[in-house]
Amino acid sequence: MRYRRRRCPRKRILICILLLCGLILWILWLGIRIREPFSAACSHVIRQDATGILVDCAEQTMQQAQLESTEFAAVVKNEAGEVVSVELLSGAVSMFQNQVTGRVNDALNAYARSDVLVPLGSASGMTLLAGRGPNVRVRVRPAGSVQAELLTEFSQAGINQTCHQILLRLTVTLDVAAPMNCQPVTVTYTCLLSETIIVGKTPDGIWAH
Repeated sequence: MRYRRRRCPRKRILICILLLCGLILWILWLGIRIREPFSAACSHVIRQDATGILVDCAEQTMQQAQLESTEFAAVVKNEAGEVVSVELLSGAVSMFQNQVTGRVNDALNAYARSDVLVPLGSASGMTLLAGRGPNVRVRVRPAGSVQAELLTEFSQAGINQTCHQILLRLTVTLDVAAPMNCQPVTVTYTCLLSETIIVGKTPDGIWAH
C-alpha cells in the first residue's frame, strides 16, 4: 500500500509570506516611482482649471464694466491740450476688484465641491499613455481667498509716445488632497483694465547711436 507524502504546511505558509512581502515591496516601489509624475500631472490639470476660472471671471467682469461704460483712468491735459498726467479712478477700480474677486471665490468654492479626475496614465511619463487609464479622484480646496494686486506700468510705445497701463494681478492657491501627496498649486493671472497712449511733442530729428 502506497502512501503519498504530504506537503509541509509550514512551507506553504512561508511561500505565501514571501509572495505577500514581494507584492508589498512592489507596490511601495511603484508608488515611489510614479509619485513625482503623478504630482506633476495633478498640478497640470488643476493649474489649467484654475487659470480657466480666473480668465472667465475676469472677462465676465470686464464685459459688465464695458456695458456700464466704466472708466478706470482719466487723462489730464493742460491748457495747450497736452497730456500731463493720467489719474487712477480708484472708486471704479475698487468696485471692479471686489466684483472679480467675489466671482473668483464663488467659482473656486464650486470647483472645490467637485472631484477632479486625473488620468493615471499621465503619471507614467509616457506620451502614448498621457490622458489614458483609470481616473484618480483628487480633492481640491482654496487655501484662503483670491489675492488681488493693482499694478501700473509705463512703457515706450513709439517715437515720443508712452503707453500707460493699469493691471490687476489675481493670485490663487489651491490645496490638493491626493493619494500621492501633491503639493499646493499657485496660479496667477493678470488682467488689463486700462491702456492709454500718451503722445508728446514730436522731436526735431532722430539721431542714431
